[in-house]
Amino acid sequence: MSQDWNEIVFRKKAPSAKDAKAVTNAQRTGAAIETSKKAATNKPTTTTGNPARRLESDIIKGIDEEPDKLTPKTVGPQVGRAIQAARVAKGLTQAQLAQRINQKATVVNELEQGKALFNNQMLGQLERQLGVKLRGDKALIGTPLEAKTFKGGAK
Repeated sequence: MSQDWNEIVFRKKAPSAKDAKAVTNAQRTGAAIETSKKAATNKPTTTTGNPARRLESDIIKGIDEEPDKLTPKTVGPQVGRAIQAARVAKGLTQAQLAQRINQKATVVNELEQGKALFNNQMLGQLERQLGVKLRGDKALIGTPLEAKTFKGGAK
């Protein structure tokens, strides 16, 4: 077994520029400078494959290009009028109706104004409590719900 008498020198990695001053100093002295931006994200770098997995930059780009498509869907004034008419016909206040569907009175108020965001589950609860259709074809909104028949033929 022989010994290797060649010297091996361990050195630290050359320091990298961490601020703008160091970069400008290097430019003045004529040193080689390499700059690259790195994204601090764990998301995929391409949008190929699953279209549901898009980059944040792609989403922001889409927002900037088409701002009119971002308006959320609301229930609309026709549904609001149908809710109000059915509530008055049943003799309920907004607070009483809200209590029946486990919501706040302000939510029922927004629904009646047609300004509330479309929520299929909440409209289903309102349909059952008020007995009128609130979803589906616009011509059918406000019409009485059909009674469900069960296997025995009873209600």
